[in-house]
Amino acid sequence: GNPKWDASELFAELIEEGTNGELRVDVGGNAQYGDDMEAITQMRMGTLAFSTNSQGATSSVVPQFSLLGLPFLFNSLPSAWEVMDGEVGDELKNLSEEKGLVLLALWDNGIRHVSNNVRPVETPEDLN
Repeated sequence: GNPKWDASELFAELIEEGTNGELRVDVGGNAQYGDDMEAITQMRMGTLAFSTNSQGATSSVVPQFSLLGLPFLFNSLPSAWEVMDGEVGDELKNLSEEKGLVLLALWDNGIRHVSNNVRPVETPEDLN
């Protein structure tokens, strides 16, 4: 029931529909095919075809992905998508391919945010 699961299920559905059932993608939740790090390793070895990984785990292979986790990097979801659909996304794709990974798409799982029980956090200063 989270965005990663929902997107994976939709991807599998679209593949099956788009190939008239000739191809099928099995979606495994709860680390059925390994956690993010294991999945990345398996993809690089060719024993796993697809995975939806977080930027944190992916940055262990492509360090530039770690930048995407910086708090307050984007001021809105549309601005994050614009960056990911542009030159930055293209560069991440190229860097991934150098490491034996094919980047099919980037999506947000919620841009980095902070919450607390004192006040809304809308700017870095609100963390004081």
